[in-house]
Amino acid sequence: MKDHYEQNLRAANYLFAAHGAGLVGCLSILKDYNPEGHLHGLGTFITLFGLGFLGAILNYIGLFFARILAVNAIFAGEEVHAPSKQFV
Repeated sequence: MKDHYEQNLRAANYLFAAHGAGLVGCLSILKDYNPEGHLHGLGTFITLFGLGFLGAILNYIGLFFARILAVNAIFAGEEVHAPSKQFV
């Protein structure tokens, strides 16, 4: 179980970092934005990276709570279900 959650949390961290870096990159471009320039459609990327960043945060929180439920079930001696079935 530990390996399973470590792998999923590592993937969530990568997703979190990638969307955060993309959002920071878009916002740094936005400070030099010229409305008459060639960067039309930058708001779309900011929205997509922002939604991805929020999704990564929710994914990380969901994995964290699913791990807590699984560890508590093991210590209580209950049957451990797959996190996607039990938590979601």
